[in-house]
Amino acid sequence: MTDLRVLASERLMALYRERRDPAAMEALVDRFARPALAAARQLIADPAQVEDAVQETFLRLVRAPRAYDPARPFAPWFFAVLRNVCRDLSRQRARRDALLQEAAVRIPIPVGGDGALPEEMLSPLECLGRIERAVLTLRLVDGLDFETIAVALGISHEAAKKRAQRGLRRLRARCTALGT
Repeated sequence: MTDLRVLASERLMALYRERRDPAAMEALVDRFARPALAAARQLIADPAQVEDAVQETFLRLVRAPRAYDPARPFAPWFFAVLRNVCRDLSRQRARRDALLQEAAVRIPIPVGGDGALPEEMLSPLECLGRIERAVLTLRLVDGLDFETIAVALGISHEAAKKRAQRGLRRLRARCTALGT
């Protein structure tokens, strides 16, 4: 029996698409769950919805495996599905929040001072924009290539590279300023 973990993602999806092989889908989940969570964290404002987005993405693969075109690379397609799921969830959340806001009674909550932390107390990553932080996380922590990162975040390949360069420059400057 072949160790499915060594097969290319495209072959795993083809096995699932053709035979509904649960071991192939399990191998895809093992391979893509962590990078998908990292990407979803950058695409969805509500942390509670991050796991929902990843689960929904895998459910879409299970329910409609024929939506995948075996002639295309799997990872960019997978992250495009994830990005669409994240957009859908964000829209649903925005609609729900708008309805709740209309119905809610506003109660002012007193806050002492301006509520902001001194700049030196912020994590060095706080100096990065959302997309720069996402690109660096997906590249350095999850080991994704720039093409996959670009698809996952809905930006061009060149933009992903530029954001990584800018982000690293800003991180270096921030760490130097903090003396770390």
